[in-house]
Amino acid sequence: MPNIGHVIGPTILLFFAALVAIIAILITYNYFHNRMQLKVVQEILAGNKDLTPEQIHALFQSNSRIDLRKGFLGLALALACIICGIVMGVSGYKLAQTSFIGMSMFPGLIGITYLYFYFKKK
Repeated sequence: MPNIGHVIGPTILLFFAALVAIIAILITYNYFHNRMQLKVVQEILAGNKDLTPEQIHALFQSNSRIDLRKGFLGLALALACIICGIVMGVSGYKLAQTSFIGMSMFPGLIGITYLYFYFKKK
């Protein structure tokens, strides 16, 4: 059995670094998106135009398709981790196989939760 001590540490570190990078990108996107919505409302009110509650609700309502996309993205990440773990397991790295399959639980469960929220709204 090959020695994977030099492989598993950086691999797990890269996985979690990528996860942190994805979360940082999503938080930044949400921040700028909310800021843009607020700027639109401010410009409408500064122009002395009437803004009805229905228009405000339409501007700030959440899109349920986003839950569907996030759910499938989480399941795709989980499947990618599982496949990577299986490939490493076939190569003789059983510890890496167990680690990757274990790490796939996090995005998989998050994806299942988003899919649950999507179908619950329907």
